[in-house]
Amino acid sequence: MSATTVDIDRIELALFGVSAAEAQSAATAIDALLRQRLAGWRPDIAGASPVALGNLDLGRVDVAARLDGPALGTLIADRLIAQLDGAVTRPSAAGEGQ
Repeated sequence: MSATTVDIDRIELALFGVSAAEAQSAATAIDALLRQRLAGWRPDIAGASPVALGNLDLGRVDVAARLDGPALGTLIADRLIAQLDGAVTRPSAAGEGQ
């Protein structure tokens, strides 16, 4: 049985107005969430040709001052997975932006 693999080289975020502690908490949450949510992700594309995505723009997020690190991590992970779903649904469109 083939498995879908997702290789993420680097995730770079610009977090303005977020404390260093909350940014680290968000990074930890993102790591755990992506591992959990991408495990078994999209078995329908297992064994398919690789899709190189390049840079993804997750858009601007204006958040409440009281948003904690784990909630911020969840928000970012949700947007990233939505982008991945869209990219594999339109593989030819993903390759055009490179």
